[in-house]
Amino acid sequence: MRKINKKQVKTTTKQKIGLVLFGILLTLIILELGLRVGGFVVSSYQRSMNKEGFDADYMILCLGESTTGMGNEYSWPAQLEIILNNKSSEIKFKVFNEGIGGTNTAFILSQLKGNLDKYKPDIVITMMGINDEGLIKYKKNLIVNVILILKDLRVYKLSRILSEAWKNKIQNVNNNKVTKELDYNKYFEEGEKYLGEGDIKKAEKMFLMSLKINPNNWETYRYLGFIYVRTNDIKKAENMFIKSLEINERNDAVYGWLGLIYLNQNKLKDAEKLLERAIEINLENEGAYNQLCSVYKQMNVSNKEIEKFLYDKKGILFEVQDVYDLNIIKYHYQQLYKELNKRKIKYIAMQYPTLDINELKNMFEGDEDIIFVSNEENFKKALETSKYEDYFIDRFAENFGHCTPKGNKLIAESVAKIILKELNIKEGD
Repeated sequence: MRKINKKQVKTTTKQKIGLVLFGILLTLIILELGLRVGGFVVSSYQRSMNKEGFDADYMILCLGESTTGMGNEYSWPAQLEIILNNKSSEIKFKVFNEGIGGTNTAFILSQLKGNLDKYKPDIVITMMGINDEGLIKYKKNLIVNVILILKDLRVYKLSRILSEAWKNKIQNVNNNKVTKELDYNKYFEEGEKYLGEGDIKKAEKMFLMSLKINPNNWETYRYLGFIYVRTNDIKKAENMFIKSLEINERNDAVYGWLGLIYLNQNKLKDAEKLLERAIEINLENEGAYNQLCSVYKQMNVSNKEIEKFLYDKKGILFEVQDVYDLNIIKYHYQQLYKELNKRKIKYIAMQYPTLDINELKNMFEGDEDIIFVSNEENFKKALETSKYEDYFIDRFAENFGHCTPKGNKLIAESVAKIILKELNIKEGD
């Protein structure tokens, strides 16, 4: 009988494992190449079909927080596009809005390259910094570069899409309830319309009417919660958000809003649980990250632990500071400008309504090629003859708040004049 060589068996086992791993790697490489080729074909087709976006003559990308990204036709980026196209007969403008509620300059900077690659803008406009009490500094090094490369793999993105699709399928099965239609849609759509126009009272009335017909729509409760936050009726807002989650327990935005309410009430454990749930559902919910960092700071969690949490979740390095530091905001502004300047993209740094433009100019050295836009004099002049409520729906930043459609139009008109002047475009050209 032939004697078995144990070393030979061991080697053969290693070879088998190696072949399996090599096969997996080869499969992933082939899949990655296939997805990239397919993605190129699909994206080419989408670009050709997208007559309202990427075929425009001049692309503008707007970055900021909720004061930029309210996500409707009355936001200042949406109104900016209308104004520019009405005043120019030759150049077709497209304005992309990447404002995110609750975010800060660290997260905006961390997403900058992806947004620039996606939209390929001619101009970038920022109005940012008001949420930077999270004291987070974005860091860049070799590890971050490797992580970002891995996250850009089509295989990784496919796995994320399939994961979300499966979650949504489960959610749809759980929420597949028959509801009365009747006049529900009419009232709901009217509520959305009035909310977009900034008429909070009429919006509330319409949403309440829709609830009488269909009390099982989580979106209606979410909108009402949003309205009550804006009117500072926090108890009602809390109740609406809780009811919304009872119907749809996978809405990260509602968890975020409720978490923010508890954070402001110093209910840190409750806030922590809700914000962590928001991030579990949506890893890209930057507002929840920002608020959760504030919770951790108040709970005396160490900076290193917070930094590790952010890195583990987002694959991007951040540095947490102990005190509010304008130097961090300046660093983010300057890094953003450097990236834009490297790509030869024009940069417009815009100040918030009523605030001094010099505070924004102090973020830079002074020799950069930057266009600064002020919203101080135009708002102060408007408020001399009008009510505060005509231009703002709240006072979240003391001197100013989230704008009504009228306030957003004032911002849009201010920056539109600068852009038209920069491009030597006269009205009707």
